[in-house]
Amino acid sequence: MDITAAAENYCLKFKTVSGGNVLVEVKVEGEALETVTNPATYYNVGETDPVNKCWTKKVEYVMVNGFGNEWNGEVNYGWNGVNGAIDKKMKCVEKCKGKEIVDLLIVDFNTWDENHDDFTGKTICDGDNSCKLIPPIAIATTAAPTTTAAPTTTAAPTT
Repeated sequence: MDITAAAENYCLKFKTVSGGNVLVEVKVEGEALETVTNPATYYNVGETDPVNKCWTKKVEYVMVNGFGNEWNGEVNYGWNGVNGAIDKKMKCVEKCKGKEIVDLLIVDFNTWDENHDDFTGKTICDGDNSCKLIPPIAIATTAAPTTTAAPTTTAAPTT
């Protein structure tokens, strides 16, 4: 589903920075894990983004896995549908290396080595791992606590 035509509230976008293969599965509230990419598809820069989709239910988590060629990209989330920005960063909570907050995600079937590979500013999902990403938590506003009135004072007696 194209985000520009979506009426749903929870949107996810994977934008390719360096072409490759990536398997993306999305778990939304109350639904089974949904496969949203074909791992056999090579996603090129400037072509169709691997994921560009919205759901009516909240996204609980996203699983990513590498197949074949290394894929590099941005992963963003938004919860206001077409009227809101899809600019929130996902957080890796399982099996990632490097940065926890995803600015640049690298999904690679090969294993990365911290002693030989540059992890600076990158979130790495490598080897035969399925890495779990979660959306940011929407900040809910709460009413300010009420205060009680200060006790009244009585005038001191005069003499």
